[in-house]
Amino acid sequence: MQIKYFDKSSLVTANNEAIQEGRNRSLETNFVANLEDDLVFPVFMAMDHNQVEMRVGLMVGPETKVWLDVSYEGYESLPTIDMPTH
Repeated sequence: MQIKYFDKSSLVTANNEAIQEGRNRSLETNFVANLEDDLVFPVFMAMDHNQVEMRVGLMVGPETKVWLDVSYEGYESLPTIDMPTH
């Protein structure tokens, strides 16, 4: 199974766009800045929101989920990784 993910750079970019465009779901910039640089943040859920953007749920820690609104283009451009299936 393949899932989309953010690296820190793409998360910073997407979050800044969400803030600048006044989207409903964005993250505190200090919170994002304090995330580790070498981690990836998998998307565990994505849904159409307002017919103009995607609302995505992503894991930023072992038990920490956050929500972020991103453009369709931003969502489609996210890379994917293979997740093991059990």
